[in-house]
Amino acid sequence: VSVLASLVNLQKLDLSVNHISDISFISSMTTLASLGIAQNQVHALPPFGDVNSIQYIYAAYNQISDLSNLADAANLKDLDLTGCQVTDIG
Repeated sequence: VSVLASLVNLQKLDLSVNHISDISFISSMTTLASLGIAQNQVHALPPFGDVNSIQYIYAAYNQISDLSNLADAANLKDLDLTGCQVTDIG
């Protein structure tokens, strides 16, 4: 999946249902507007400080519990965390 980090102009990425646990490469995708990672094994969202364009995150049915890395996602319009065990909203 790390090869995706070189796709810096990508605007929409859907990796749902792929047994992925590490999505840290997202931090280098500065033009990404829509991210689909539902039904994987993601434990943490990466910092979105440089990904100013992120508007949609579909992360349902993962093991995400901490949302503090969303603090810089000022343009976020839609967030789906259905089935996640969120315990810290930062």
